[in-house]
Amino acid sequence: MPPKFKRHVDAEERVELLSGGSSSSDDDVTYMPRQGGNKQVTKVQKQLDDVVGVMHQNIQKMVARGDKLEDLQDRSEDLADSAASFRAQARRIQRQMWWRRCRSRLILAVVVLVILGIIIIPIIVKSINKS
Repeated sequence: MPPKFKRHVDAEERVELLSGGSSSSDDDVTYMPRQGGNKQVTKVQKQLDDVVGVMHQNIQKMVARGDKLEDLQDRSEDLADSAASFRAQARRIQRQMWWRRCRSRLILAVVVLVILGIIIIPIIVKSINKS
């Protein structure tokens, strides 16, 4: 079943809908009660004018809601992009920190080996010289 209404209204149609006018002169219909006409016709005409006014308000609200939804969608897309960027940067920093920890441990191990070498080598040399 085809949709009853178009989902997206382009800028010209929005302006046209909000202004309450139409671009073609054939579509412009002005409802005016006849002079000395029937009261029922006047009553129906007034109700019709009220309905047209309500419909214009509803269209304005719908367009405003559509704009808000578009803004919200843009914000959510920006947030998703920011999240992906943050995730990539976090992984890169995590790798950098892992390499820094590895380097620190390696340096600590070398320092410990040097200190042990400074302590153990003289002891071994003295024991070899005594024998």
